[in-house]
Amino acid sequence: MTPSEEKDSVVIVSIADSNEDYLKSVVDMITQKFKKQVKSGSLEVISIPAFFYPDMLRANQSTEDSQKLERWQTKQILDFCFLMLYAQPKAMYYLQLEDDIIAKKMYFTKITDFVRSITSNNWFYVEFSVLGFIGKLFKSEDLTEFIRFFLMFYKDKPIDLLLLDLLQVKMCHTGETPDKCAERNKQIRIRYKPSLFQHVGTQSSYLGTERYLKET
Repeated sequence: MTPSEEKDSVVIVSIADSNEDYLKSVVDMITQKFKKQVKSGSLEVISIPAFFYPDMLRANQSTEDSQKLERWQTKQILDFCFLMLYAQPKAMYYLQLEDDIIAKKMYFTKITDFVRSITSNNWFYVEFSVLGFIGKLFKSEDLTEFIRFFLMFYKDKPIDLLLLDLLQVKMCHTGETPDKCAERNKQIRIRYKPSLFQHVGTQSSYLGTERYLKET
């Protein structure tokens, strides 16, 4: 980002790993490589405390792949919720990113210009990427509502599917046809084209799986 963009934003790196050696290595790397940004406050590094997670995630779990995947998805939702809670008072908007993406040049300026161009303030979220939960922009004032919903159902589905469920619960009227609801939702679930973020490689964050994902 440019110096002016750094002044208008706060990048928060959340390390959701209990391994102290790994945690220290990441913190050291970031503080050395981005010393200026850390000192100015435009870059922060946080670690999620172990007590934030329920006992089911802290205890030894089965080695079955299905249960490991379920545990990973559950933890990921809690990781995102903690990050949202921390980030909420930092800025007007919250943009969800991950560490395995490539951003297009001038992505920050493109995002701010696009958000300012939206004539209605009645939007639910803006998609700057269509893959998963990456590149979703929310109003910070709305984050509490998202967090509450995610925490109610974090054991049931991945977070990107919960986001779609919340959209339907909030925005689809009782007795309304799916087509009518979908058409109206285009006004509140806004997509920016082309996507500004591309997932890197085929390796999923969940170990042992591959994903062949391509942005459009």
